[in-house]
Amino acid sequence: MTYIAFEGIDGCGKSTQVSLLCDALPKLYITPIRLAEPTYGKYGSEIRNHVSQRDQISVERQRELFTLDRREHVRHKIKPLLRFVRENGSFVIVQDRSYLSAPAYQAEDEDTMRTLLREQQAFAPKPDIVFLLDLPEKVAIDRLTKRRRLKDLFDEPNFLEKARQRYLFLASEGSERVEVLDGAATPEQISERVLSILNFEQLGA
Repeated sequence: MTYIAFEGIDGCGKSTQVSLLCDALPKLYITPIRLAEPTYGKYGSEIRNHVSQRDQISVERQRELFTLDRREHVRHKIKPLLRFVRENGSFVIVQDRSYLSAPAYQAEDEDTMRTLLREQQAFAPKPDIVFLLDLPEKVAIDRLTKRRRLKDLFDEPNFLEKARQRYLFLASEGSERVEVLDGAATPEQISERVLSILNFEQLGA
């Protein structure tokens, strides 16, 4: 297992779990390579600016920007690093968000979700496992409110709940290995579950 991703709505604890996993790996003689989407490249920076400013850009433009950013990420980071990891061993890519965010955040119905998923799968490597931190939108909003004063473009209750349901649909869709975890559990409980599922004896072999 060389490529691990964490997914879920804003406020679910993805970044925390990425950090906890990256802290745990060196103790098992495994070196983590941490990645995130959107990136801080040209298109990723534009996305982050739109999100933080709450710019009302169209869904079509969102799809375009996220896909352009992901294509660059795949070309310049993910594919080269996957080759390196598979050739050298004892390295693991740990990523905050993946292409599952596209159908979860930028689709209106199941048909669009399936179409977006297949489009993303056509050019982006599939993670060996995706951990989906499932969290009710009310809990997510409470966390986000405590964390920062201004909410992002996507931090609206109705939108987050729809995104949550799309993620759960994608988890049951079957083309990805998605492990659904209780995002309302403590960070330590979630981290222990992640480590148990991953079975690091195999990763460190």
